[in-house]
Amino acid sequence: MEYIDIIIAAVSGGTLAQVFTYLIKRQEVKTDDFETIVAQWKEDNKRLREENDEHERRQNELYRRISELEQKISQLNTKLLIMESSYMHIPLPSWLKDIDGTMLALNDSYEKEFLLPSGLNRTDYIGKTDYAVWSEEIAKKFIDNDRKVLVSDKKTWFGKEEIIVNGIDVSQNWKVLKYVRYAGNVAVGIAGIAIPTK
Repeated sequence: MEYIDIIIAAVSGGTLAQVFTYLIKRQEVKTDDFETIVAQWKEDNKRLREENDEHERRQNELYRRISELEQKISQLNTKLLIMESSYMHIPLPSWLKDIDGTMLALNDSYEKEFLLPSGLNRTDYIGKTDYAVWSEEIAKKFIDNDRKVLVSDKKTWFGKEEIIVNGIDVSQNWKVLKYVRYAGNVAVGIAGIAIPTK
């Protein structure tokens, strides 16, 4: 019986020792895992802070750029208003097209002399090309003369253009001056003034 108690005690003690050894090793593994997790967390936290700082820097740069662009838009709007008002009240028909031939603006005199008698108004023309208002043949001649202005050394053209208003040829009543409009050194369009010959 003593032998059995000794064997049981030995086996139990060995088992207990193994259980304690297992638990200690398990605790070490948990500690190692915890340290790994903390190290990973610190690394991720540092990376996220750096990314956040970069995003904040970019955001501030974009805010600054938006502010600059808003200021430029405001300046351009002011210049456009000045440019429009500079010929809107001229008592001669005046207009401004962009480089591609789209009508940007025309004054009251242009509308009164050339559009209203044909049942049209400025909204029929602004934002469109000459083909929206004039016959194909006349529109093509207008466009050809606009191109002459762009390629000429003086950047101007002065002469007669065929003008048909409500089916009546009024060409003999007008001479046309066309010239390049600039914003700084950049050509932004073709402007024109119709001058009465009488």
